[in-house]
Amino acid sequence: MEQLREPVLEEFEISEETIHRLLKELRLITSKPSDTNKPEFVIEDRGAIENAVIQCLDLERFIPETDQHEL
Repeated sequence: MEQLREPVLEEFEISEETIHRLLKELRLITSKPSDTNKPEFVIEDRGAIENAVIQCLDLERFIPETDQHEL
């Protein structure tokens, strides 16, 4: 929580409970476009708060890399 205190909790004026809920609700979506054999991985419903949490905790390292990966 200390990593998130200033950049997320104070910036967005949200509680630790809200952060816990957001982390529990993060969903990684896998899709395979019809024009390629490579899967795509994206985080569902990614907003400003989710982006801040993901960046602060470096969670993008857990998302498999693909050519069409959106961050």
